[in-house]
Amino acid sequence: MFDNNALLTTRPGTTDTVQSAVLGDTYSFSANAINALHLTWTRERVNRGGAPNLPSISDLGLNVAPSPGNFPQLSITGFFSTFCGTCSKATVYSGSKQIADDFSLVSGAHQLSIGGEYIHRNLDYHTSTQQDPAYSFSGQITGFALSDFLLGLPSSFTQGNLTQVQTVQDYVGLYAADKIRMNSRISLNLGIRWEPYFPAHDTQGRATHFDLNSYLAGAHTTVFNNAPPGVTFPGDPGFPQGGTNRQLDNFAPRAGIVWDLRGDGHTVLRGGYGILYDFAPMQFYDRFGFGPPWASAITLNNPSGGFGNPYLGYPGGNPFPQPVPPPHNVVFPSAAQYVNFPLYVHPTYLQQWNFNFQQQVGASWLISASYMGNKGTHIWLTTQMDPAVYIPGTCGKNPCSTVANTNSRRVLALLNPVEGAAFSSLVQVDDGGDSSYNAMLLSVNHRMDKHFSVLANYTWSHCIDDGDVQSEITGGYQNPYDRRESRGNCYTDVRQLFNLSLVADGPHFRTGSWLKQIANDWQLSVIATKRTGFWLTPTTGTDSSLTGVGADRPNAIRSATLSNPTIFSWFDTGAFVANPPGTYGNAGRDSIESPGGFNIDAAAMRHIAVTERSYFELRAEAFNVLNHPVFQNPGTTLSSQNFGRILSANDPRILQFALKYVF
Repeated sequence: MFDNNALLTTRPGTTDTVQSAVLGDTYSFSANAINALHLTWTRERVNRGGAPNLPSISDLGLNVAPSPGNFPQLSITGFFSTFCGTCSKATVYSGSKQIADDFSLVSGAHQLSIGGEYIHRNLDYHTSTQQDPAYSFSGQITGFALSDFLLGLPSSFTQGNLTQVQTVQDYVGLYAADKIRMNSRISLNLGIRWEPYFPAHDTQGRATHFDLNSYLAGAHTTVFNNAPPGVTFPGDPGFPQGGTNRQLDNFAPRAGIVWDLRGDGHTVLRGGYGILYDFAPMQFYDRFGFGPPWASAITLNNPSGGFGNPYLGYPGGNPFPQPVPPPHNVVFPSAAQYVNFPLYVHPTYLQQWNFNFQQQVGASWLISASYMGNKGTHIWLTTQMDPAVYIPGTCGKNPCSTVANTNSRRVLALLNPVEGAAFSSLVQVDDGGDSSYNAMLLSVNHRMDKHFSVLANYTWSHCIDDGDVQSEITGGYQNPYDRRESRGNCYTDVRQLFNLSLVADGPHFRTGSWLKQIANDWQLSVIATKRTGFWLTPTTGTDSSLTGVGADRPNAIRSATLSNPTIFSWFDTGAFVANPPGTYGNAGRDSIESPGGFNIDAAAMRHIAVTERSYFELRAEAFNVLNHPVFQNPGTTLSSQNFGRILSANDPRILQFALKYVF
């Protein structure tokens, strides 16, 4: 089945080709007027494929649709996983075309700037991500994930059709700014930027929208004959090209002030405020192509046929493969995954402000103290629109709510059991998230003088948000009806951070020919970093809430912080217990701090002259020079045997030597 090289059996092969071109022109109309024009073109192609020696689907005895990836994705909570969606066979094309123009004019006390840019981006790919069958063994059946796997009892099974995405998006940004010198001590910076939002769209019309009122009214699309009610597509009345409407009123003002307090340039106060818009990456929109009637991914919870025959009992049997592109009379599968974009979605924007005090000390030192803050508004999160409803008690001899009957307990199925059977997931973009960040920054800077330079800074900060930003329309917060319940630390909330950069010339010997030859003309550099940890979310690893969301957190019965954590017990694992069936855990999102980091890198470099215009550059570098361990994240899944344990660390000391000839 394979060539006995176990190290390569699940590693994908990737070839990457990147091309780019830049054309620029700077034209001076006069000493006070300059225009800069830039044209940029980029293109990238990535071919990705699995190892050629993998066993086939039929070799494993699985009664599922064959896939080009030829290997199932297995996830055994707390133990191991094989393959992955991003390892699947794929061909990806991406690129952009950009034109930007900037004009600057100095007139009296004003320095005026106007300009703009236009960017056209595209992302095309064909992948077997959904075709490769995916099994999850969470321990939901026997209470132990490995036992579920050995018994062939998956908690969920997912498969789909060939996935194709051909997404394009346009960006336009125009700005005007004026730097005004009010007097010898005060300068103002005023500006405004216009950034309309043009949603990305698939050139082949891969997009869907779901409306609950239309679902309840039994209204059907005119584009596909067999689609469930409530789902519309491009071509239906009122359906915007990108699944959501464009927003043209995105104006972003900025203002800043610089005040030379004494007029000598040694004591300066700065302040500023601005609004910045942010837009989702192209990959965010690709989940439209994953849903029916294109990739038509379906999810079966606790399939009755188990690992070997998951489609046993599925209406009509195995629905794959389906025709590509789908005809108007294509069959829509049951238990399919849908995504939804609101027809009107607000672009994310960030309000940012800062105050900074700078003081020059002597001829070469500069110290500064800053306050920085920002507030994010309309952050795009994702939520499950069709969660399962927990029904307490027993129905006959069995509980009314089980993993196996998740889809039949979903909201749409309870409203209409016949039509609701079409859905196993309905994830929607939620633009209601927000965030806040506040920080103090202290810094010391010594410019290169007397043979050394120093740059050191210390940041003390705190970041809070409603959820971790997703790169795709997947997942969702724990309680679909309460976004604020998931409010907590940002994942990137590094509370304290210290950086030090030092560059120094080595000693210079004037006597002793052998000493001069060996020790002169060296330059030494050191970079040191010390930080606190990132924040992690404890999860149960099972659907204890029985909602089908898959984001359950456990209950916290006490503080999980340990005074002397070890790699075997980074936090108090006994502080967490599984949330009872039908409830949500009270443990906070991003409430476990991961290990901090301490690292020193050092380098020594010397130029050895050969002629007036050529020299050798000799360089020796040491990364993690102290060989200090920087531990990676502990396990945070309650049902995993590695809960609270750290199993890996960053690189040990690495030495690197180089010799370069420059001529």
